[in-house]
Amino acid sequence: MPMQEENPHIGKMIREVVLRKGIKVSWLAEQLNSHRNNIYKIYSRRWIDTDTLMRISCILEHDFFEDLSGFYKRK
Repeated sequence: MPMQEENPHIGKMIREVVLRKGIKVSWLAEQLNSHRNNIYKIYSRRWIDTDTLMRISCILEHDFFEDLSGFYKRK
């Protein structure tokens, strides 16, 4: 996933995957046992803890760790 910014913004990356896959925020919130508002908060975060990122990666079937690793390899 190409990053246009100098540093990665994980919230934006998650939002892009959610939109690309046509997933509803309410569904993602339900999968995370959370509320819709918390998903929007995640979208605004530049970084999140690895446990949450792992859960989101599994739910969305997308390896955000690989995306981040690729960013740093290109840097």
